[in-house]
Amino acid sequence: MLVGVYLFFYRAPLAIVMFLAMFSHIVVASKRVMSMGKKIIAGVLVGIVLLVGLGDRLLTQTERIRDSVENNDAQQRQNFEWRSRRAGGNSFATYASRAVFAPLIFTIPFPTFNEAHKEQVVQQQMSGGSYVKNILSFFVLYVMIMMLLSGEWRRHVFILAYTLGYLVTLVLSNYAQSGRFHMPIWPMLMLFAAYGVQLSKTNPRLKRWFPLVLVLEVVACIAWNWFKLKGRGMI
Repeated sequence: MLVGVYLFFYRAPLAIVMFLAMFSHIVVASKRVMSMGKKIIAGVLVGIVLLVGLGDRLLTQTERIRDSVENNDAQQRQNFEWRSRRAGGNSFATYASRAVFAPLIFTIPFPTFNEAHKEQVVQQQMSGGSYVKNILSFFVLYVMIMMLLSGEWRRHVFILAYTLGYLVTLVLSNYAQSGRFHMPIWPMLMLFAAYGVQLSKTNPRLKRWFPLVLVLEVVACIAWNWFKLKGRGMI
């Protein structure tokens, strides 16, 4: 709750996602993880913090976020049109949309290995980290699907709800493709990835799939860098 309150003064959408994740955990988490008595106590405490301590701010920020999401389609189109027309911009940027980002949100951004223009030096410097994140997303997705099918998700409701809530918020924003906006959720994704890597030691199916994942990653990197250069008329 202290972290959630702090986030209201830093990034309000993060705070709202945090408290929604807490409520989700209180409501649907397994009784073996959280007894009914503890759920009632935690629910009352969270309710008091939100209604008494952050009531006005919560309503104001929620309305602002709702209005932003409702107007986001037009804003997003304008944002990507500006990216396509600016100096050094990519003409393919006008084709970007939520429908493109949503299926890839666990994996993106793809690494940039070229210097299409001078402002992309930082992206080049972070390309190694993006490459590793792309590969680890395979383990993240596997673990989430496994938890859903096995029912184990009820033991980890908070971390699942927060992770998915943040990524959905990112898709609805104008920054789904920006690496720096993915950083706040990396620690959570690393937990899932570590669990997936651990499972791969005893799961022969994962071992068979992993080489294919590496091949797909190489193809995606080549395609992304071609996209960066071709959109600027450099090839």
